[in-house]
Amino acid sequence: MTETTPIVFNGSLYRFESVRAHNWNNTMDGKPYLRLRAQSGPPAWQTGPIASSVFGVGWMLACAVVDVPRSTVYAFASQEGQQIAVFSSQNLQTWTNATAITLPAGIKTFNTAVGGPSTQATAPYAMAIETLGFAGSGFQIVFATAPTLAGPWTLGGATDAASPVQSVSPSPGNLVFGPGSCPALRFDAASGYWHMLYTPNPTVPGGGYRTWQIYAARSKTLAAGSWELSPQNPILVADAVDRQIHNEELPEDVRTWAANTTNLNNSDADLVEFEGHVLFVLNWGDQRSTPTNSLAMAVYNGTLAAFWQSLYPIV
Repeated sequence: MTETTPIVFNGSLYRFESVRAHNWNNTMDGKPYLRLRAQSGPPAWQTGPIASSVFGVGWMLACAVVDVPRSTVYAFASQEGQQIAVFSSQNLQTWTNATAITLPAGIKTFNTAVGGPSTQATAPYAMAIETLGFAGSGFQIVFATAPTLAGPWTLGGATDAASPVQSVSPSPGNLVFGPGSCPALRFDAASGYWHMLYTPNPTVPGGGYRTWQIYAARSKTLAAGSWELSPQNPILVADAVDRQIHNEELPEDVRTWAANTTNLNNSDADLVEFEGHVLFVLNWGDQRSTPTNSLAMAVYNGTLAAFWQSLYPIV
């Protein structure tokens, strides 16, 4: 498992899972799909049973977000093409779907992250999109905005519909972060900042393609040139802590594997506040020798606002 999002829906904690074709426990004959699991809170933080119907068959690289006033879960997913789909449900069993946004020809979409609502009337909701095909080499993170989670979504603050690629060039004012992948995006009302966790590729100078770490950045506008990197970067790295066993029910062969597998990678982090703590779910291993990938959890003992503030200490 790689792309997951912890969410709170109607007071309960869940883990949204984007199941890839070859992930462990794929119940759809090797097809990618989406689902949610129950998740307990502190102090156990135990993974529970599947809590939703299967939906989004054929879609992957997804994220989830909750519209609290409307008691609706939204999931955004890609097929590594131009389109990003949106799925929504008020009971986790019956899902509707639509096209959220279609990017220009020649652009491929991968991971997405959706944050908001913000206090910015022009962009209450924002979507970070990992792409290939825009100017620059490798993965590039660009943004779309919308008045509601249902849309309509507009790419990069574009004003010239005939030239969408130019609208997301990294010039001042355009909604672009630049090189990076695996975003998680949140708006912090206390500070007025959009906060993003992401992964540079590769993070470590001279490291291989999968030598990844997790960085933090913030901006009040999402615009190119406005992003401030956290002085605490990298905030999560591959180390011995990743191998610690939290779930005491894991069989011995899995414990042995966890103790010995290659570990180069921390990536694909997402987070949620629940009962005074921040729960992180992330990927570790190397995403090559571990084709099912590996999930880890981490907990920050404090509020989400306090966590963001801790990444940018006042000197």
